[in-house]
Amino acid sequence: MASRGGSQGASRVHVEPHGGQNVGGPTIRISKFIKEARDLGCKPFDGTGDISVAAEWIKRFNEAALDMQLPPIMKLRVATRLLEGMASTWWDGVKGKYGEAVTWENFRQEFFNQYYSDFEVNMKRREYTNLTQG
Repeated sequence: MASRGGSQGASRVHVEPHGGQNVGGPTIRISKFIKEARDLGCKPFDGTGDISVAAEWIKRFNEAALDMQLPPIMKLRVATRLLEGMASTWWDGVKGKYGEAVTWENFRQEFFNQYYSDFEVNMKRREYTNLTQG
């Protein structure tokens, strides 16, 4: 599957900066935000690896989105354009249940549900506890 970050980077989105209210804001190329996120250290996420890979990706993305001052709708759009392979396929399946009403918070919750299983979280906690105690 092709990278979503590059193949659809030229699409245009309307940014609604005032709490989602359309006040005639500018039309901005999402590719600008994707490039800026990558310049700030965000890499594509393909859904492979353990919980630490997912945790590092979402942490790095959140830090970049904060630096970029992205509103939630743009966080959603940029984050989902950074998904590749299995992660992109996963998101295509998940977003259908939300339709047009999908939000950043929906993405975050679904991401954690998918990539942070209880078993893995508990295993990482035990590893951390063993390292700090020992």
